[in-house]
Amino acid sequence: MTLFAFHAFGVRNSNRHPRFEELGLQIVEKCKGLPLAVKTVAGLLRTKVNPCDWEDVLNNKIWNLSEGRNDILPALKLSYLHLPSHLRRCFAYCAIFPKDYEIKHDELIHWWSAEGLLEGKGGKNCWNLGLNYFNELESRSLFQKSSSDGSRFLMHDLVNDLAKLVAGATHYGLGKFEFEGDQNNASLVHHASFIPSRYIVLERFKIYHQMKRLRSFISLEKHSHRWDRSFLSQKVICDLLSKLKYLRVLSLSHYNISEAPDFIGDLRHLRHLNLSYTNVARLPKSIVGLYNIETLMLRGCESLIELPEDMEKLINIRFLDITDTPKLRAMPLYIANLVGLEMLSKFIVGTETELRLKELKNLKNLREELCIFDLHKVQDAGDAKDVDLLAKEGICRLTLRWSEDFENSQNEELEAKILDFLRPHQNIENLVISYYGGIEFTSWLGNPSHVHIVHLHLHKCRRAKALSSLGQLSLLKELHIEGLDAIRRIGFEFYGPKSPFPSLTTLEFRNMPLWED
Repeated sequence: MTLFAFHAFGVRNSNRHPRFEELGLQIVEKCKGLPLAVKTVAGLLRTKVNPCDWEDVLNNKIWNLSEGRNDILPALKLSYLHLPSHLRRCFAYCAIFPKDYEIKHDELIHWWSAEGLLEGKGGKNCWNLGLNYFNELESRSLFQKSSSDGSRFLMHDLVNDLAKLVAGATHYGLGKFEFEGDQNNASLVHHASFIPSRYIVLERFKIYHQMKRLRSFISLEKHSHRWDRSFLSQKVICDLLSKLKYLRVLSLSHYNISEAPDFIGDLRHLRHLNLSYTNVARLPKSIVGLYNIETLMLRGCESLIELPEDMEKLINIRFLDITDTPKLRAMPLYIANLVGLEMLSKFIVGTETELRLKELKNLKNLREELCIFDLHKVQDAGDAKDVDLLAKEGICRLTLRWSEDFENSQNEELEAKILDFLRPHQNIENLVISYYGGIEFTSWLGNPSHVHIVHLHLHKCRRAKALSSLGQLSLLKELHIEGLDAIRRIGFEFYGPKSPFPSLTTLEFRNMPLWED
């Protein structure tokens, strides 16, 4: 009953609702001591403020279906039946996950969006809508946080059974070593997942060739090291994709493939393409014909050297993740025309004839993560002012990076102005400044208005002779100061006038050659 009250009433006091408490006791008895049943039914009732709704749940005929091992199923089925229709569809989609699979909620939201399950109302941001849906399902105990990784989620085995039950034959998932499935129903499948092994034999894809109506083909992560890759021949990929004409979601991350098939450009319905952690060096030119694409994930593609020209044709793209792509040294010329972009994880500044920093001003919807590389190429500080990072309130992780080459004289005054103009919105939580060539840091860096900064890394800013009043950043937990060659000592200017660093847990000074005290 304590568990039930916690999930049903939250911070509310059940003693103020004696009728609710009376009904709650009877409902808890029907759960027969099973914690998952208690949590899911309580999560359902949290939103019910009328005692009549509680009586309907108590008297529902589903409780009479309980048999043996499936004692918990009636409670789960009740929770599902009381979900709004949009949440039912999102929950059923999770039938593609095998048992014990740890889910990344951001990936799942992207897949929901690509499948049209997040139809926003009144222009509401689809991502925020998906996050709300996920949080609602979690609050009803249909998802639970992983004990090993707080950023991942699990479905209880019985919840997974429920998802597969309500999804029926339209959803399909194979375990690691299963070769066979229900061959008769393969033609009905719309959404399918696949867990790769180290070496993938052609036989494992046999059943997928029969899924002519497939809309999602998702290769799930193996949860080993993120750089581990599965070996898959180009022929196997080509043979499979040539038969799947209606794909909306295609995820082939963590494969040891060096090129994407050119006919990916023929998948006109594709909205989500994930080639993260592959060896792809270039994307086929045909990819710019995917006018419906919303998400392109290329994170961790260490061999990627360029993006296709004419990417501005991808008018519906909203997420472009090119994090950890060290060989990518330039951006397509007109990429800043994609004004709908919500995520551009990396922006590389060009010269006068290439993509200038000020082009970022058009991308007003950017959020989450932004890394700006090659700031030493900026010739006019006004370009930094035009970017107007202060107005981009959705960005919470920001990296500002100049050139590693300090032998070539950097313009100290110009770089100081650029950093000053690149003041982010106060929502910033994670900030990295690398290879900055100014003598002083900007005044906004230690300003208490940036109270939300939790992680700060100053990296190889070799000419800076003093630090800002970082002690006044009241939520700062991690501070890393590395390779600031000109710093000799720190004092009052570093701590500030008030109680310094109230939240600090990690402080690191590293590679400080002139350090005196």
